[in-house]
Amino acid sequence: MCIPIELDVPVVTLDNQQIGTAREILCPCPGEVSGSASDAVDGLAETYSPTDLWLRVTRPLASDLYIPFAEIAETRADGVLLRVIRAEVVDAAWGRPPAVLPIPA
Repeated sequence: MCIPIELDVPVVTLDNQQIGTAREILCPCPGEVSGSASDAVDGLAETYSPTDLWLRVTRPLASDLYIPFAEIAETRADGVLLRVIRAEVVDAAWGRPPAVLPIPA
């Protein structure tokens, strides 16, 4: 299992809306990404590689988001800027982790 890197910075959309707090960088471990895992029916698997890195974002009064690194425009010491606007975050299927991610309990 990969060791998650812990964070605590705000995550902001292109339209300057804070959507939550970045908590961890998650990655599938090379030994754990098998052909069967990458073939799993997963809405995110169609768009992103099973070896991509993911950012776990916590939100007050809402479930966590799992945002692929491809959607990050910029990282700074004071936060993370996404490539999408808030409405696109709502429409994205980021409310559940991809099947290939080791999610800590």
